[in-house]
Amino acid sequence: MAGKIKFDSNDYPKVLIISQNFNSTTGGGITLSALFKGWPRDKIALAYPVIEGETGEYCKISYRLGYDEKKRLWPFNLNQKRIESGPVNLDVKINKIVSSGHSSEGNQEMKPVFNIVYQLIRKSGFYPFIYRQNVSPKFLKWVDEYKPDIVYTQLSSIDNIKFVTQLVEKTGLSLAIHIMDDWPKTIREPGLLHLYWKNFINRKFKNLLQYSSVLMSICQAMSDEYLARYSKKFIPFHNTIDVDKWVDMNKSTWEKKGKFTILYAGRVGRGTSDSLLMVAKAVEKLGEEGLDLIFQLQTKGLPHDFEKITSGLKYTRRNNYIPYEELPKKFSSADLLILPMDFDQYNLDFIRLSMPTKVPEYLASGTPVLVFASKNTALAKYALDAGCGEVVLENNIDVLANSIRRLYENEDLRTRLGLTGREIALENHDGRKVRIKFRDELRKVVK
Repeated sequence: MAGKIKFDSNDYPKVLIISQNFNSTTGGGITLSALFKGWPRDKIALAYPVIEGETGEYCKISYRLGYDEKKRLWPFNLNQKRIESGPVNLDVKINKIVSSGHSSEGNQEMKPVFNIVYQLIRKSGFYPFIYRQNVSPKFLKWVDEYKPDIVYTQLSSIDNIKFVTQLVEKTGLSLAIHIMDDWPKTIREPGLLHLYWKNFINRKFKNLLQYSSVLMSICQAMSDEYLARYSKKFIPFHNTIDVDKWVDMNKSTWEKKGKFTILYAGRVGRGTSDSLLMVAKAVEKLGEEGLDLIFQLQTKGLPHDFEKITSGLKYTRRNNYIPYEELPKKFSSADLLILPMDFDQYNLDFIRLSMPTKVPEYLASGTPVLVFASKNTALAKYALDAGCGEVVLENNIDVLANSIRRLYENEDLRTRLGLTGREIALENHDGRKVRIKFRDELRKVVK
């Protein structure tokens, strides 16, 4: 099979992955799975609180980070769920979440009281003081026995920073950091200590960068910004596609047949819900004007307010969940794919430098893509520079509806965008090429 890497096991360093597990439902998990596909299973180990069955496809050993590594200070630990820490035996044939091990729920009688106290502590900004994630002697022994060459992490929290810093300080291991979203700028604790935690995160993150042998980002725009912000070079590595799976299933004709199907697949929530609602309303407007179209949401769940609003719309439907391997057929069967990002400043600060995991998959399908996002986002810049999508830069229902109408009416435009998108996917996101580059970046820094 052309998409499978043939490797010499000696060409691959032993990697310890922390702060992200392998899965097909989250952006970080999908990207992790794509980049490490084909890696020798005995040269990958995972340390994470939840070990999913898919992990067994990528590595032979894993460690569940439990109570030994994640403790609250007394007396708050009295009500803490105590999940047993330690190695987990993986079976590649298992396709379900591995048991969390033995645990206890703490003092059930005091649970309502503790819940109220926790909410108050969180709102005040004191929670990180009582919740500690530390490298335990048990975990350190397991790491020593595995003997990794390098640690790979997708940092996303204060706890991740502190835990990884402790690990590299205690072991001297090489470190690879991969940033998915611009959380170093936007993550914060609420309440009275907001300024304290903002400065704390900035200081600790910069300190951890000094330990890092490889720095990676999710896209070129993030790399450019981080070079200016941190004076460090970040190498962009985004999600990849297995070309064979997508080429065999991608669109071959852009003729409109029957109802014009507009599709969004993925999470609905922070950073997407407002813009998706605008798309739904634009489709509603066009439907009422006589266009024969439907907007489908391919997602596991919807926020309550979003579901309540869209349930009353005539031209919007939520599809049932389908397995990841069925997405190539689903994407290529649609007439238009939507890539939305919210425009408000709060969400823009978080997603501005992000690149949705689904971008390579959308483009590879051959179905034309409509990007609905601010001009300041990495996504909009990528689509404009590559010419691989219809781009709407205004948060305006009339402008959005006019772009959808243009795609609805213009088969030549749909064809051009579909073919260009497919070319860009093959050029920039071919898993065979990207995985080799990714492996070489980790291999060359091994001590």
